[in-house]
Amino acid sequence: MAGKGFVKAARQGACLLLLGLWAVLLAGCGAEDENAALSPRVIADINKPGVVLITNIYTAQISVQDCQISPEGNQRLLQTLSKRLKAGEIADKQQLISAYFDELIRQPSLYLVPSAKVISQEAKSGCMGTGFILTEDGCIVTNAHVVHLTDEQLQQSMVQSALQKLVKNNLQGFQQQLSAGGYSLSEEQLGKLEQVIVNFYASHLKVSNVQQQLYASLGMGKVQDGFACTVKKIGEPTPGKDIAVLQAVDRKGLPTVELGDDTVMHAGDKVFVLGYPGVATFNDALSQDGKLESTFTAGMLSARKMMADNWEIFQMDAAITNGNSGGPVFNEQGKVIGVATFGSLNEQGNQIQGMNFAIPVSIVREFLPDNGNQLQIGETMEQYREAVRTFDQGEYEDALSEFQEIHQAQPGFPYIQEFIQQAQASLDKQK
Repeated sequence: MAGKGFVKAARQGACLLLLGLWAVLLAGCGAEDENAALSPRVIADINKPGVVLITNIYTAQISVQDCQISPEGNQRLLQTLSKRLKAGEIADKQQLISAYFDELIRQPSLYLVPSAKVISQEAKSGCMGTGFILTEDGCIVTNAHVVHLTDEQLQQSMVQSALQKLVKNNLQGFQQQLSAGGYSLSEEQLGKLEQVIVNFYASHLKVSNVQQQLYASLGMGKVQDGFACTVKKIGEPTPGKDIAVLQAVDRKGLPTVELGDDTVMHAGDKVFVLGYPGVATFNDALSQDGKLESTFTAGMLSARKMMADNWEIFQMDAAITNGNSGGPVFNEQGKVIGVATFGSLNEQGNQIQGMNFAIPVSIVREFLPDNGNQLQIGETMEQYREAVRTFDQGEYEDALSEFQEIHQAQPGFPYIQEFIQQAQASLDKQK
């Protein structure tokens, strides 16, 4: 009996040991899954719904005096050119005309003055960028410079948008006068002259009754369908902590992204960027069906560097350009570890790709309540993520069922219709 009892006890102990080992293995698998690298396609698909286009619109009343070359300025110009003629630096009338405008472009403040004519009108201007949603009721992160323009930037923007016709009329007037005499300016001279006129109007512009409206638009929707947002907290544009936190107005059930840990990132780690670069989002060569589709780029973390105020920033070679500002940078687990913020320019002012910078998510957490530690993925978003993984594994029937369930609960959930169609098409091919 004692021997049988010993065998029975041994068997029970072995069973308990196996159960314990199984639990440990399950726990280990769960931890491994949490840190497992996802395919770039899955990273893009699970996060695209929570990445939004931010539209920043300003309206204002503007007034500005038209510009003219003063009699004194014209006399000064002629005196300058006369000296060059006598020195033999100018050989003919075409060179004289070119020299005249080159001098005007070089020192416009010596020659241009306001005229008595005043132009007044209502103006609209703005800019666009990218943001990402952290909560179902619409807590959104973007760059500060996307949602706030300085007075100087606003004046420049107003001139370029509202007074564009006036600037063109001035340029056409110059060109017509020159053409009548058989003379012309180069494209480079015309471009510089246009900037001189824009700068003149900007410096003399009076702006009043400024109103701002902020909107966030979901992927696969339309820009005009964006929902209103307000600024809850904002940092300083670069070189400051260029972060802004927005709050959607009266929204619920929004798709979200998940914050990760930037402190474990090292040079050589893969990174992925989602955003709405203007050249790809609003390219005239593309279909104008109105549906928004974010752009996904990939690269690696090039370095961890320090800003002048002694806080870290990521350098990366993942492509970004105007419009990407404020967009999320993901790690291989599909979690946000940074915010795409600025690139690098060469001496000619052209963008240098491969030298781009992102603010680490640890800086973003400084702008969030409780450092963002209470953020959670909603049930619908969790179900969507699982459905995407199921689809990626080729289990189309199960994925289709999950996508349809989400669509029934939230008909406007981004990208669901496309996944339903893809899953159904994949099942049809298997028949």
